[in-house]
Amino acid sequence: MESNLNNRKTIRSWCMYDWANSVYNLTITTAIFPGYFEAVSHAKYPDNIINFLGLQITTESLFSFLLSGAFLIIILTNLLLAGISDVFGIKKNFLRFFSFFGALACAMLFVFDSQLYFIGCLMFVLATVGYAGSLVYYNSYLPVIASPRLQDKVSAMGFSYGYVGSVILLIINLIVIIVKPFGIPDEAMGCKISFLMVGVWWFGFSLYAFRHLPKDKIVKQKFTSKLFLKGLVDIKETFIALKSRKTVTLYLLTFFLYSAGIQTIMYLTTIFGKSELKLEQTQLIPIILIIQLIGVIGASLISKLSKKIGNIKTLAICCIGWICICIGAYFTYNFVQFCILAVVVGFMMGGVQSLSRSTFSKLLPKHMENASSFSFYELVEKLSIVLGTFSFGVISNMAGGMRPSIIALVLFFIASITVFVFLIKLNRKLS
Repeated sequence: MESNLNNRKTIRSWCMYDWANSVYNLTITTAIFPGYFEAVSHAKYPDNIINFLGLQITTESLFSFLLSGAFLIIILTNLLLAGISDVFGIKKNFLRFFSFFGALACAMLFVFDSQLYFIGCLMFVLATVGYAGSLVYYNSYLPVIASPRLQDKVSAMGFSYGYVGSVILLIINLIVIIVKPFGIPDEAMGCKISFLMVGVWWFGFSLYAFRHLPKDKIVKQKFTSKLFLKGLVDIKETFIALKSRKTVTLYLLTFFLYSAGIQTIMYLTTIFGKSELKLEQTQLIPIILIIQLIGVIGASLISKLSKKIGNIKTLAICCIGWICICIGAYFTYNFVQFCILAVVVGFMMGGVQSLSRSTFSKLLPKHMENASSFSFYELVEKLSIVLGTFSFGVISNMAGGMRPSIIALVLFFIASITVFVFLIKLNRKLS
């Protein structure tokens, strides 16, 4: 929609959805819920072993497997729905559905305790489906609202909005958990109230975004069951179309590899601090807060670096940084070391995420800037998360600890850098 291109109000509303839903990523997957999950798991299973689907697994491995399962569901739903979104022109409606669905599941985590343990696990999976399921439709707006020269800046702006918004709510949650105002009886209830506030925040602020984002261009036609297969057909056609473009293919391959490492680190940082270092919840939350604040700076500086040396070279350098993070994590044994590591993770996290999204958008040919193309991008990312979290959980469960799994993540980054070498030679425009 031409009238929405580079429109400040439209861009701001798009960024506001990041403000709305990033509180899930910070509070639920990173700061508060993982520690709460570990505490509830230990209360229910003091020996740290759970009989799950006939297997004996550790609680931290279960957390990894729940993430893997959630992203498998997301992959299937996006494959079925992305094509329908393009056919009927209703990506905004799908964005709204996944957003409200995820917000409700977050609020339902309020009931999670040792008595309703597996109900809580289910709500966590559904909240993850709502959060990640909405991103394919959210990301597909980027080429619609920003021209190629502004996409790096707008993408970074979206992540910055998300960081700031999620930090504000995390500070409020921190007060609720530590200070316990209004007669809150204990830390556990403070955590539950935090989950409820995430759902309300996500739902409330997303309404502003939905109000000002470009309207759907609804196409009226008869709905048939075959349309569910169109998503699969579109993904197949997208794959064939992208396969003929070596630059895009190599980029998606290296994106798959480094995302497997980065996303796994992001999702399991708090579990590592709680399980391996025995840090308290009140120690972990401020550290995660620091990660978010540093993330804003990282997103801005890495975006500026990409303007000087190109997106591809910048991402390759970032992968080297992530290798250093993995090695550093393996040798982290105390609170101070964990804080230093957290600062580096925060700096690298925001910049890589925003730059990855805008790089793919730049590489897409004009006629392929649609939900199916971004669904393919999300498919690659979600498959990488499944691979990363599942392999991490398997290695951790076999080794009886998380440190061997962290070193194993280095292999993803080494492989990614190898592909980057070929990509830099092939694509001089972005490098």
